[in-house]
Amino acid sequence: MKIFITCGAFFLCAFSFFCTLFIRQAKKNDDERIAVPETDNTKTNSHNGSEASYTPKINMVQPRWIPPGESITIAGKKIINGNFYFGNKTKNSCCSALDTSLIDDNLSIIASDKKYTDHSTCFYPKFSLLSPKCKGAYIDWLASDRTDVDVPLCYIYIYFYGLEHRIIFDYQENLVTDNEYLALFNELNSFRLLLKDTTFYQKATCLMEWMAINKPRLLQMPTTNLALIKNSLFFKYTLAIEAIRNKPISSDLALTWLWQSKNYSFNKKILKDYSIFANLFKKQYYKQFGDGVVVTRSDKRLSLTYKTSVNTSHSLPVNLLAAKRTKRQLSMLAQIADQCTDALLKTNVC
Repeated sequence: MKIFITCGAFFLCAFSFFCTLFIRQAKKNDDERIAVPETDNTKTNSHNGSEASYTPKINMVQPRWIPPGESITIAGKKIINGNFYFGNKTKNSCCSALDTSLIDDNLSIIASDKKYTDHSTCFYPKFSLLSPKCKGAYIDWLASDRTDVDVPLCYIYIYFYGLEHRIIFDYQENLVTDNEYLALFNELNSFRLLLKDTTFYQKATCLMEWMAINKPRLLQMPTTNLALIKNSLFFKYTLAIEAIRNKPISSDLALTWLWQSKNYSFNKKILKDYSIFANLFKKQYYKQFGDGVVVTRSDKRLSLTYKTSVNTSHSLPVNLLAAKRTKRQLSMLAQIADQCTDALLKTNVC
């Protein structure tokens, strides 16, 4: 009986020794496999032969801004128009403003047409969260002249997030010259007029307003359809300036006042031809108020804050008092707007 117990103990110890040895060797093999990175971005063909994929290369390039005119090839696509961030994600860039638009070629990319889209595209997209084919589609769009309005809107937003980071964050680090600042302003204006998307138009306009107020001597804010933008920074700023001058405001600014108010709603039918309504409002405004309504300063500081795509708030350093907007003045403007709306509806102009 003692012999059986002794033999059993011996075999148990031997089994435990070999198991431990096997586990150590397997772990060593895994560590060796992970420690050997791929050093090039090798182009390979898919099983069906119709797609080109790009094997991620394991290297670390500090994220940087690619300016227009600098030629760079990513996943086989040559891009010369710039205006985006390129490099490899670091711990510091993860979940930051830069992370939303950074093109990281360590990620898997499959060459695709710029109009390709799938489940990975969403309303608040990130380049890193796109599928490999959508990453390729976005790079294909960057390599184009970027005038195609039929591309998925998520790619435009990723591009916009990069511009936003350059304008807000890099500017604060004194990395943006006046010439580039002006060029970025014009780029935003081109895209907001090119696309037929109300949400993007508002986002681009808000950023342009922030830029124009920040550098008023360099930039002039286009006021086309400014009245249609809710929570307009430029409206608050302009009204505060008019309050300092203590002079009557224009009919355009008065109409914008109505649009910015939460207490008045416009008839949607007048939006079919807003210019007709604006012209009629202008006539009635000067007919009733002569030179126009005069606004005065309040005792509150003017607060102008821009919220970025990653929900960080940035205030403009303006030393102004906000304009006083009374309920009585708003009521009088609302009466004119109602009269104009009724007149246009009766004549079937709207």
